[in-house]
Amino acid sequence: MKNKLLSFLLCLTMVLSLVPMVQSETVAKAANVDEISVTFCGTLLKFDQPPVLKEGRTLVPMRGIFEAMGMTVNWDEASQKVTATSADKTIELTIGSTEAFANGEAIALDVPAEIISGRTMVPVRFVAESSGYRVHWDNYRRSRVVIMPDYSPEAYAAIERYNNECYSEDLIDWIINLYDPESGGFYFKKSAKDTVGFLPDREATANCIGMLSRLEIIDQSDPDSFLTKEMQEKMIAFAQAGQSDEDGYWYEEPWGQYINTSKRDYQQSGASSILKMLGAKPLYKTSGERLAEQKAGSETAAASELFDNKYNSHKDFEKWFNEGLDWTNPYGAGSALLSELGRVRSAGEDYFDLTVKLIESRISPNTGLLMQKDPVSGEWIEEIDFDSMSGTYKISGYYGESYWPSMNGKDLTYPYFDKALDSTIKTMLSDEEVYHACDIVNPWALICNILYSQKDVMNVPEYKAAYERYLKKLPEIINMTTERILTLKTSDGSYTYYAGKGASGNKGSNHGLCIVDGEMSGASMIVALRQTIFNALFMDSQPIYAGRFDAADIKEKLMAVEPTKKVQPLSEANFIFDDMPVGYVDKSVGIRSSLDVQVVDDPVYIGEKSLRIHSPGGERPVCYFDVGTTNGKGFTLEYDIKFDVDKATSALMVSEIGSVFFPVNMGFRKNNGNYILTRTTDKSAQLKSTAKWEDYHTVKVVYTPTDDGSAVSEFYVDGTLVNTSDYYRSGYTERPADKNISYVGFRADHEGAFTAYIDNFKFTEHK
Repeated sequence: MKNKLLSFLLCLTMVLSLVPMVQSETVAKAANVDEISVTFCGTLLKFDQPPVLKEGRTLVPMRGIFEAMGMTVNWDEASQKVTATSADKTIELTIGSTEAFANGEAIALDVPAEIISGRTMVPVRFVAESSGYRVHWDNYRRSRVVIMPDYSPEAYAAIERYNNECYSEDLIDWIINLYDPESGGFYFKKSAKDTVGFLPDREATANCIGMLSRLEIIDQSDPDSFLTKEMQEKMIAFAQAGQSDEDGYWYEEPWGQYINTSKRDYQQSGASSILKMLGAKPLYKTSGERLAEQKAGSETAAASELFDNKYNSHKDFEKWFNEGLDWTNPYGAGSALLSELGRVRSAGEDYFDLTVKLIESRISPNTGLLMQKDPVSGEWIEEIDFDSMSGTYKISGYYGESYWPSMNGKDLTYPYFDKALDSTIKTMLSDEEVYHACDIVNPWALICNILYSQKDVMNVPEYKAAYERYLKKLPEIINMTTERILTLKTSDGSYTYYAGKGASGNKGSNHGLCIVDGEMSGASMIVALRQTIFNALFMDSQPIYAGRFDAADIKEKLMAVEPTKKVQPLSEANFIFDDMPVGYVDKSVGIRSSLDVQVVDDPVYIGEKSLRIHSPGGERPVCYFDVGTTNGKGFTLEYDIKFDVDKATSALMVSEIGSVFFPVNMGFRKNNGNYILTRTTDKSAQLKSTAKWEDYHTVKVVYTPTDDGSAVSEFYVDGTLVNTSDYYRSGYTERPADKNISYVGFRADHEGAFTAYIDNFKFTEHK
């Protein structure tokens, strides 16, 4: 799998909206009758008389619906009676009568058949269900009746298993306990809540509220039901704070303006959603509003800066599409295109049409998925894997987007329906290892967009066959989804983004520690997936917590959350480990860890102990020493380390010193027999070491902030100075150096197996 670290880029944009769509036929009473449509087994039916809504039930022309189901229709003018027959079914309806017959059995109707504009209109639900089909009122992207074959008992059992096993009650408590009653916001994860340097953020706050809503416990249109007035006031102030009057974006205090475009968009979306829910407004115009003003001719300097040069002309845009996107990685290219969707729409319908045309030139007619360019030969390659599938999901957002009223009724159809559906199913059922939550979520989102955009399945033999294969494979697909979701589950009842690993960041920003506990990127995706699956299945979501939790319970739980307590880092520490019991580390001593981090008998010094960090490969064991500084004068860190790989392959353990930003980042690598000490400060550098790290060696780092806003790092190995460097700004040249840190961390950062031993860990804050 290629370039998986790009997966944080706008993962699941389309399914992470805060407001869930209502799945109820009666809701369509407010809709215009000409907006209602009917699909039969994936084919959009065309009627000479539009469907009509009567008392919450949809009436359709009799001939169109019966013939679509392969039935012969007879109309008796004298008795005003409709009779439809097939090999094994006979259905009878009489105009004006609320009694109908299916194979001779009388059935009471909510609404009788009637004649409208010279057409005999019959209740579609009765007709379809009497013919052995299941009926779903779909108001997700349009008001329509979906008629399709009923699912097998195995499929329903798989759905029930998924619903029960993937959403425990612990998940609710995990969400609630991320709340910070002092600020009114929510944290990204527990290790962010209790670690100095991290704060609640607007995106996490919007996601927490959104999860409670998607789990059908609260109604966001009624914030009084789950938030006190004081909570609402704090949350409004929290959501408004941080917005820049210069460009309209929100900048969280830990990161400031040192974030990428994707992160800015997500922070703006989170803040805007919170304010909309609470009936409040931003302090300033958002970046989107400024861009819209520019498009309308009301250009300002700030708006002008927001409008990318690629929109100067179609030629410039096409050049960006072909050369500015990395087509060697379809996931990254698809993510970038989905990230651009809002700006494409703002640029005008001509740019939207151009983008779709360019996208379709990149879709393989053989797989239905995005192609990728070979980085060496430059040739286009057709792959069926998670990367290609996920990239395709991203660009399928343009086809899903076409349903919304904002696109003025533009109604696109995703091409190569059969190939795309088969390729997605093949990916879902493959033995390719799931790397992160997107590998589980994106296939369902792609299936949803493919199914929703398709107009004609039954009249194309290849499409019909693919659709039937999909229905047959559903039990296997759903069960595989459940099993893969459970690989992300954490002991606190939530989910992590990476399978078997802790996630610390989100869209390029560090949000917490890599300890394996629930975090927002994983949890919000798995919760949002639930609605996506039910949308793809054309089913109403099944309530999980009904009778156990309601909005009043959520309010009570939020009111009981204690003020946030931060772990206070030690300004001086000396961990020798000899006085600690063998086994996993007790976090009360100032060390936090997850996975295989243990105090063991030292393999070199008999009668002594050391801290062992072990990865069998594919895991990310982590260990954090809660040491830090507060006076801005820097620190000296020293420890003995013994490092080796279990196999003669490349393996890397990194030491990250800091919190939101890392003043010092070091790595220990063995590659092709060479031991390398990697350090990242003013620039990345690989320092080949004469030391053989399978034996203990002493590493010392001296970090000293300077008066000019930078810092100097000195690196010593066995008492010898091996390198001195300035502060590393990670591409943000104006970012000042961090003066204080809140922890020293070690973690695996490679798929290869390795074992490291650490002893005599000493930390001292400079006086």
